[in-house]
Amino acid sequence: MKVYFRDFYKADLLNVDAVYCYLYPEVMDKLEEKFRKELKPGAKVVAYGFRMKNATPVKTVITHDDNVELGKIYIYQY
Repeated sequence: MKVYFRDFYKADLLNVDAVYCYLYPEVMDKLEEKFRKELKPGAKVVAYGFRMKNATPVKTVITHDDNVELGKIYIYQY
């Protein structure tokens, strides 16, 4: 397994198996179309804190039982 730290706007995502991001909603919305176009079938996007506006997560993980709105993890599969 290899982990890369790249600029999402410039990165080639065609051979990527998984993407982890912790980005503001405005940035997530901009990248959503790039993910849809470039990620191969079965690739996952794990987003901490903010979800994508037009995508439905396959799973949502609650990280704080005492405050379910804090620190959610959204998992998407393409």
